[in-house]
Amino acid sequence: STQSTWVSGAPTVFLPNFVKQPHLTNRTIGMVFDSCPAPFTQESGVAATELLGLTGPLGALAKKSIITAGTLVERSVGLARRQALNDALMSPVLQPIPQLYLYSRADTVVPYRHVEGWVEKQEQRGAVCQTKCWDGSPHLHHFRTHPEEYQKLCQEFVASLYK
Repeated sequence: STQSTWVSGAPTVFLPNFVKQPHLTNRTIGMVFDSCPAPFTQESGVAATELLGLTGPLGALAKKSIITAGTLVERSVGLARRQALNDALMSPVLQPIPQLYLYSRADTVVPYRHVEGWVEKQEQRGAVCQTKCWDGSPHLHHFRTHPEEYQKLCQEFVASLYK
């Protein structure tokens, strides 16, 4: 019987611990990355507030808070989290696991060039990566914007894992 594990969530949260869990990584046959991995930048935090539709005085306050907090967090936690994510993504454990990256040029939170940089690094290390970059879907809205194509890409990816 074939066992597989589905993990969903923000890569910064689960990937650093995931790569240290052989009972999970040994059963993982593929990974799908939707709108990630994200860089830790103040700009991505500000873009996230814009996606929430925060405008006017509330939006200005939110952006100022993110910039101020972002600077403090970046100095204390951000660098450690970024390094932990980088180490996880570059872990030899992930190299043999096929990866599908779904992203968009219109994503203001995760720049498409950032995703393409990660894919390039993974491929240089021998990982098998598939990608789909849309032109106009916002961050984490690829399924909502392109439901049929998104579903078909995921189904084909999963099917290819069992060949």
